[in-house]
Amino acid sequence: MAIIAGRDAKLQIGVESVWGTAVAPTAEVAFNSESLKSELTYLSEDTLVGSKTKGQMDIGAVKVSGGFEFIAKPDDYFGILLSAALGTEAAPAQVGTTTAYDHEFTPLAGGTSSSLPHLTIAVDRKTDVFGFTSCKVNSLDLKASKGDYLRGSVSVIGYKEEDDEVAALTSPATAAFKFSHGSITIDSTPYDEIEGISFSYSNNLESDLQTLGTGAYQAEIEPQAREITMSLDVLDSTDLDTLRASKFLSGSTADVVLTFTSDATIEAGYYYTLTIDMPLCYVTDDSPTVSGPDRLRHSLSLTATEDDSNEAVTITLRDDNSSAYIS
Repeated sequence: MAIIAGRDAKLQIGVESVWGTAVAPTAEVAFNSESLKSELTYLSEDTLVGSKTKGQMDIGAVKVSGGFEFIAKPDDYFGILLSAALGTEAAPAQVGTTTAYDHEFTPLAGGTSSSLPHLTIAVDRKTDVFGFTSCKVNSLDLKASKGDYLRGSVSVIGYKEEDDEVAALTSPATAAFKFSHGSITIDSTPYDEIEGISFSYSNNLESDLQTLGTGAYQAEIEPQAREITMSLDVLDSTDLDTLRASKFLSGSTADVVLTFTSDATIEAGYYYTLTIDMPLCYVTDDSPTVSGPDRLRHSLSLTATEDDSNEAVTITLRDDNSSAYIS
């Protein structure tokens, strides 16, 4: 019997231009697992005539849901996912005269011309290739803990499933971001006593958006109010006591900047980096307790906000790509 295992499965993504129309994949994802599926809503005739059991059943609504987990590498797929999740990507900014470029991603603003990007996702599950058309990122999560890589996950809501093919693409090969090469500042002060970091960006996408014109499928869905949070697992210290008093207890905001640096260089002296800047963060929970004789630890919960002068979050990916990931 043939062994059908996930060891050499593939997951690839491509950026679409027309809602409901699939495209060929252009980037392969360094993924660990996936849970993409079709959601079919069945109708059942409820006539009373001869109703010993259900009558005829029909499909009334179709959509795609699920997601996938990945290791965060500064390769094309990661730039595409960041742009697809946040929705707005500035023109890449060259770093001096080097071959390094900064890609800046911010939350999509409202407006009649604003629309969150959508992707075709192709998954080679060995027995067949499954295609998922017009998938929008509902949530993006990034997590790093001691001794591990920076890991990510996305959840999506999409249009439909259809047959697809994977492309002959290069596997992601750039060195991944790691916890050990991370750093964080709060109001420009470094905080080193961090054991774990979790960042979450939610688009709160519309769902089940059907109209007479779309039939059983969804009309193009868009984000609602975004929710952007971060949590930090920390070792207790007097510095954190000061932070607790000046931010948590007073209700004041803080500028939180999280940076990861890859081992790989773009050119001498310039590394691949990922920077998450949340300039107006509220510390919504900071409750240290004593739970035994061991070293004291607790978690900080942060919520990003915005004002007329500051985005709630700006994510900057520095790499060697001179083109925007999604224009």
